Amino acid sequence: MSRDRSIKRIDVATLKARRTYSDHNEDVLALAVHPGGGKFVTAGNEPQVRWWGFKDEKPAMKVGG
Repeated sequence: MSRDRSIKRIDVATLKARRTYSDHNEDVLALAVHPGGGKFVTAGNEPQVRWWGFKDEKPAMKVGG
């Protein structure tokens, strides 16, 4: 869960954030990575889910609400 409404991609070797993804208006409660890699989806306390590319700064697509 992210109360700052963002998702952070962490480098596991250094434990430092490599990238921060932010576009949610409420807390982020769920994240799922696409089995093919390169994409993930996030959801929270709002009527939309967001599809992201790992290299994108903003969601590639918003679905719902």
